[in-house]
Order: sequence, then structure tokens, then C-alpha cells
Amino acid sequence: MINQTAALRRLLADEAFIHLPVAYDALGGRLIESTGFKSAYVGGFVTGGSRCTSEPLLTLDDTLLHGSAAGRSQPSASTFI
Repeated sequence: MINQTAALRRLLADEAFIHLPVAYDALGGRLIESTGFKSAYVGGFVTGGSRCTSEPLLTLDDTLLHGSAAGRSQPSASTFI
């Protein structure tokens, strides 16, 4: 399996513009992958919005758990946190 740094570098080299749809959860990650996107984005606002928590109240663990769930759901695409 290719690591995330190499995947991002490959995308930056191959694409003029990288579309990063937002994966709010694992189902969203699957939908993003099934429509042909090469990558997805999970961040603080996304995690807070899906968990009904204000972004400043989130911990790093919350973001990583949410991002890893979305990432595991789309094995052929890269998830950037």
C-alpha cells in the first residue's frame, strides 16, 4: 500500500487541480470513491459538523478517529486530514 505522502505527491504531479470532496462519514467516503474521485478531505469543520460539536471543542483523537473511518471505507482513494 502506498503511503499518504507519496499519494499526495503523485496527485500533485499528475493533476492541475485536485478535487477534494468532503467525507463526513464512512458512507460518504464510499460514495466519493464510487463516483471516481481520487481523494477526499476530512478536517475539523467536517468532523465537528458530523458529530454536532463545535470545532474548537474537538480533540486530535476525534479528528483522527473520524478521518480513519472515512479512509478505511475507500481503499482505492486517498483521504487527507
